[in-house]
Amino acid sequence: MPIYFHPTELERFGKELLIKLGFPTKHSEIISKSLVLANLRGVDSHGVVRLSYYSDGVEKGLINPNPKIRIVKEDRFFTLIDGDNTLGYVPATMATEKAISKAKEYGISISGVRNLKHSGMLAKYVMQAVEEKMFALAIANASPNIALPGFKRPVVGTNPLAIGFPVDGSTPIILDMAMSVVARGKLLVASKKGLPIPKGWALNENGEETTDPNEAIKGMLLPIGGYKGFGLAVAIDILCGIVLGGGYGLKIQRSWFS
Repeated sequence: MPIYFHPTELERFGKELLIKLGFPTKHSEIISKSLVLANLRGVDSHGVVRLSYYSDGVEKGLINPNPKIRIVKEDRFFTLIDGDNTLGYVPATMATEKAISKAKEYGISISGVRNLKHSGMLAKYVMQAVEEKMFALAIANASPNIALPGFKRPVVGTNPLAIGFPVDGSTPIILDMAMSVVARGKLLVASKKGLPIPKGWALNENGEETTDPNEAIKGMLLPIGGYKGFGLAVAIDILCGIVLGGGYGLKIQRSWFS
């Protein structure tokens, strides 16, 4: 039987857990609100289900809960932020705020963030800009999780893309999608519910198609549109990793929080 919680209770729970893990109070609030926002939008793969994995990452020393986030480079149109190996929610929010501020003054702006872990639902950041009546595009690279049929290991991340368009007097248009057929978090949701996944989502460790979410978690996801989606994932990896001086491809450790 499903158990229901009020959003504010979930936010409070997440915030308190993150504070106990060592995150500053303000950071904990931003992260928790972002997770619950994902649940409210129906994106449970990027919601509070992630908290246990973030906890595991902190305990293993793979996530820095108390980072020294800094601006590496800044000019009129561009900002580059270093996240000091923390979860991406706070540095990505800072980068978005910088981009919005500069775009208001100069008409256009680009922000980049490197050296960070999972940033959650990418739509959250374009929604910030849309609320200011701005068009926004966001991309992110991730640890290797995508492969083509026959591959024995993933070589590139799900590398999502989000675009937001404000619409006068109506609901904004928000697109948020991974370069895989589904986000990897949906495997986690299916596993926790004990449900099979559809054919065409993923491969097992041997590069064979599977409907078992647990085999898929150990294996790899398939890209949207075959080689075309794979190519887009590679392009995003180059932009977010190589261009910004961050991790990319097999240089990113595979995990649920990177």
